[in-house]
Amino acid sequence: MNKVKQLIMGFTAVALIVGMSAFKSAVVDYEYWHFKSGMDLTDAKTISAYEPLNSIPTPTCDGAEVPCIIRLDKDNPSTPDLSSYLSTFPNVEDVLEDAQSKRAE
Repeated sequence: MNKVKQLIMGFTAVALIVGMSAFKSAVVDYEYWHFKSGMDLTDAKTISAYEPLNSIPTPTCDGAEVPCIIRLDKDNPSTPDLSSYLSTFPNVEDVLEDAQSKRAE
């Protein structure tokens, strides 16, 4: 009977450890970038056209002509930085389509 209790306690401990680690890995480390005011859509793939946002943004952007805020997953090995992220888009229209929020210029 004592061994059964130990076995159950062991399984419970393993289940808790696995369960807790699953919650930790679900957190995504996003980085937000703001497309500077006055920039043209043709600059949407240019790194210098963006400025970093230091907190999760509350977009006040509207319209659909230029990206306003873009979000990238820093933990994604294929897009760890803004340069890598922008290089995944074949053209500026795709950057606009993927933007978290847009604004009319």
